[in-house]
Amino acid sequence: MFEAHTQLVERVSNMVLAINPAFPYAHMLISSVIEAANKQHYFAEHLPSLTNTTMNGPKIPDFFVREVLIQLRSRNKRTKSYVRIQQPQCIS
Repeated sequence: MFEAHTQLVERVSNMVLAINPAFPYAHMLISSVIEAANKQHYFAEHLPSLTNTTMNGPKIPDFFVREVLIQLRSRNKRTKSYVRIQQPQCIS
């Protein structure tokens, strides 16, 4: 039932670990981001007072990509294994 979701989390978590192999929470971070992004889409459509976006407004994936990269950079600085990461452009 959740096989596609599990595979998506696994693939994206592997990308996180490719950027920072020492990051200890890759699966937790990615599953939380996917869940939060889905909720933001729902809120934009049904409960707009709970979000800062609309269905036609700022791109939700851009926000979450930025947040993930901040987490990875922050972790790299703490472990002194800083890796320069260029922010990818989200696909519309």
